[in-house]
Amino acid sequence: TPKFLSWYTAVVQGHADAAADAVAKTMTNAAAAVHALVYAMARRESNKALAETELQKLIVGLHDSDDASRQAADWLAGKSHPTPEDFLELKMLPSEKVYVLLALGWHDPSLRDTAFTLGRTLNFDPAFPHRQLAALLDGPSGLEQGIGR
Repeated sequence: TPKFLSWYTAVVQGHADAAADAVAKTMTNAAAAVHALVYAMARRESNKALAETELQKLIVGLHDSDDASRQAADWLAGKSHPTPEDFLELKMLPSEKVYVLLALGWHDPSLRDTAFTLGRTLNFDPAFPHRQLAALLDGPSGLEQGIGR
């Protein structure tokens, strides 16, 4: 829809700042998935301030949901550290879990390979933002820039 055109355009073009602006202007109570996507985009761009802002919004959004989402929020907040088995046992729809795995992989390099591998498996829906998720699940193109952990 035209209301979200700026959001779609920013995500397709890979511009985290523009995506965050579009979210602020067009989406009230944006889904955690939106914040996870913008968080990963900001991390890829080494935009530390935006990444931290989106991470906090993601944590709050997840924490205000069901038990599985609260568990994911605790992982992202550093209250506990997940194992690969925890990823598999996390009771979320694949369409939701892929965003949690995306955020966890960008947030914690020690989880990246496992999170991104499972995330690529769960990113089977060809609808937007499938291609953008696939690119972000390939991880950083260069050295870690020290954002987050």
